[in-house]
Amino acid sequence: MSDRGRLVIAAVTGILFLLLPFVDFLSRNHADPSLIPADYIRFCLVNLSYILAAATALGVVLFWLVGKRLYKFWQRYLISVAVLFFLSFTYDAFYNGLLGPKGANGLSAALHGGLVLLLAAVVFKASKHTPVVLAAFAFVTANIGLALPVVLETVAAAAQTGSVHSVGAYTNNKPKDRQPNVYYVILDAYPSARTLQQVFAFDNTAFIAAMEENGFYHASETYSSYNQTTLTLTSIMTGDYFNTDDKDALKSERRYPRLLTGVHVPPTVAAVKEAGYEFYVIGNNWGRCAGPHVSCYDSARDDSYLSHAFWSATPVKVLISTKKKPTKKSGRPDVDAIGKLSDRLRRFGAPTSPTFTFVHHLSPHPPYIFKENCTQRSSYKVDFGLWSSPARPLFLDNLKCTNSKVLELTKQLSSHDPSAIIVFQSDHGSAFTVEWNKPYEHWSPVSILERSTILNLIKMPDQCSRWLSPNMNNVNTMRAVLACINGREPQFLANKSYIARYSKNDQTLGKVDITTNQALPIN
Repeated sequence: MSDRGRLVIAAVTGILFLLLPFVDFLSRNHADPSLIPADYIRFCLVNLSYILAAATALGVVLFWLVGKRLYKFWQRYLISVAVLFFLSFTYDAFYNGLLGPKGANGLSAALHGGLVLLLAAVVFKASKHTPVVLAAFAFVTANIGLALPVVLETVAAAAQTGSVHSVGAYTNNKPKDRQPNVYYVILDAYPSARTLQQVFAFDNTAFIAAMEENGFYHASETYSSYNQTTLTLTSIMTGDYFNTDDKDALKSERRYPRLLTGVHVPPTVAAVKEAGYEFYVIGNNWGRCAGPHVSCYDSARDDSYLSHAFWSATPVKVLISTKKKPTKKSGRPDVDAIGKLSDRLRRFGAPTSPTFTFVHHLSPHPPYIFKENCTQRSSYKVDFGLWSSPARPLFLDNLKCTNSKVLELTKQLSSHDPSAIIVFQSDHGSAFTVEWNKPYEHWSPVSILERSTILNLIKMPDQCSRWLSPNMNNVNTMRAVLACINGREPQFLANKSYIARYSKNDQTLGKVDITTNQALPIN
């Protein structure tokens, strides 16, 4: 084989080696309902282009320094750099397998880096032989081929993603007797007052009393429709239990936030628009505003969550991914949706035409960014699953800050939009006592209470507030809001609460008996 032929094979092999971590990333995360498929593809293409540019520039410098023959040097260099990049993504398996879950530190990164450099040197030495080049080509081609169906599925899903419709100041002027604006605010992982007292020994009475003084009804016995964010928000956006006891009655295959980017308008969004409202979403870096069916106040995109997830498999995890220093300029990660709404009210006032604003505020859910006074910590964990016992004080700090933000927003709305319908509601509770791997029938009543009972504060006009009840869940709260803006009686469903595990291998649902705080599998 000629030098030119070997170089072509080496170049293709090198690019395929560089692609492997991105292909693996797509194959592992394509079904994650929390992220938009188009963001995956854009993230991968942008980062791959940076890596190719950097590797090429380094190669040019090294070529002139060593003065070797063009074809021979580039053949060995391309494969070696690509293998080095590919092997860096074995770090996560390396420290988990050999050092245990607490092994990720500077020493483990150095040890792994030394082994990777040694292997890359071996590859550089061996890649002068054509059989080695062909074997490497066959290896990466086979691996990418295995993941190709999943990648194609991701691309197809991305093709359905609509563009973001963002807006500036309000321009419409409507009569003062128009329909009330709606602010539906999700406070992620905010437990009920019962849970806070029983699990955390924290008395939330003062906050609840302050909200009641501002005209809010406290639905003190509310259970979440589901016990996971994507499931509960999907039930809110469909106004129904979309996944239930009946396997043949699945009412939505797409889950929030992908639901916003599907071909069909989500039922709640459609109902809001039929009532003469515009539907706006203020999201966060877990689920941003997107899609053709809703409008966005902020079209800025944030890839920080994708970056953390992608690079966490490499030694970069030790240097960057597990800790991040927040700054006022960057504001990363994007968790303060209430802050965005407050800022908009200060700048533009309340909407001047009927507007439904859906807000997903990520606190008090991890990451534990905020101190009790709402200043940001100097460093914080990015891990969204941080429900360990030592984190309880940090969670309560996040919660106290959330209380302050809710009270401040309530004060703003009382001034700018006193007739508005307002809901402050959680999607699920915390999870410090939950043992996710156990069968549902072995979940303790305390863990079900903690995860499934939630905060639910509702403010409606007098003619609508008569519908409110202490055990009104997410689905029926949204049904009450839709009935109120349409001027009709609500069609409530039975208040139910379903639970699910975070497991790809077990997709069964459980159903909570709210009289005993016990659950059993239902499908």
